[in-house]
Amino acid sequence: MLVALGFALLSGPAWSLTLGTPDPGSGNSFPFGAVGSFPSDRYQQVYSAGAFSGPIAISEIQFAQTQLPGGNLNQGSFSITLSVTSKAVNGLDLNDLDANVGPAPVAFADVASLDGVYSGGALHIAGTPFLYDPESGNLLIDIQITGSSHFGPLAFFDAMNGTAADLFSSAHNFSSSAAGIFDSTGLVTAFVPEPASAGLVCAGLVALAWRARRRAL
Repeated sequence: MLVALGFALLSGPAWSLTLGTPDPGSGNSFPFGAVGSFPSDRYQQVYSAGAFSGPIAISEIQFAQTQLPGGNLNQGSFSITLSVTSKAVNGLDLNDLDANVGPAPVAFADVASLDGVYSGGALHIAGTPFLYDPESGNLLIDIQITGSSHFGPLAFFDAMNGTAADLFSSAHNFSSSAAGIFDSTGLVTAFVPEPASAGLVCAGLVALAWRARRRAL
């Protein structure tokens, strides 16, 4: 039975870990559905290591619009980096966003157009698999934007407001000053692992089944 479950994981659709429950009828337009004033070119979100049950090889990140569908996406290029950070949830440095980035950042994805990764009411951002081990620290997504502009109605993605304080928080410079803005609001995020993660699970289940059989003999 354990072996069958392992093969089901391999043959079935990719599972994902979604962090956060969207606030009903609410959302966040930064950084994908609105631009600020000066300088509005960077958004960061830190996720608590405690929200992950174990290591995960992240191959895709998703942001959905279930509460307020519609609106126009920002134009511009989005460079997304992942890293393990020592900064705490609600503890990001607002005056120096570079200080939030961990010592070994990995370039996850470069998105030339959000329209190209939007489907089914969500952004599906696939990138270079990033192996995240929550025992090493919190997870940081760093999004740097070039050539950002917005036309028409804003687009709001699923978010949690103050209730997200123990799960994730964000920092950005979508403001009228050079200082960063802290927000306990954060985007509800789905992390999709690469298929190899399911393979590791399958291998583990096979090993458990083999040990159980040896004990039975």
